[in-house]
Amino acid sequence: MNKYEFLTQLEEQLRGFVSAQEVRDSVQYYQSYIEEELRNGRSEEEILEDLGSANSIAKAIIEARGHQADTDTIYEETGNGSGYEDAANDSYRDSYSGREDFGSHVKVFRTDGWKGTAILIGILLIVVMLLVFAFRIVAALLPFIIPFALILFLIKMVTGKR
Repeated sequence: MNKYEFLTQLEEQLRGFVSAQEVRDSVQYYQSYIEEELRNGRSEEEILEDLGSANSIAKAIIEARGHQADTDTIYEETGNGSGYEDAANDSYRDSYSGREDFGSHVKVFRTDGWKGTAILIGILLIVVMLLVFAFRIVAALLPFIIPFALILFLIKMVTGKR
């Protein structure tokens, strides 16, 4: 495996599991690392051997981002224990092929299933309750605030003080 194959495989394994920006950042990081090590006199083969497989790195990145890597369809432990080997099925590759800008849109808030939706509804209910509470306090104090302000205004008018 050469540097290009390694980086391509890393990108393919990350795509669809982390954002497009994270894919670019990860590929760029490993590309910079490999180039730096080459400048330091190490061979490409030696560097890639030390890094391990692109699949195991992708799996670690995906899991570090809080996603569960689907190890049955993307990664398969090799029989000799030398790391991970690509075992992705054709439907995985076909579903993402030809989509260069996959995931390039910005995600502001993401609700993952019913838990995220429940959290969003809970936050909205709390905001509504706080607003109702604030208006009730103002409504309860209004009968006292209006006469007090009126009395202060009359005192200022009578005494002529500003």
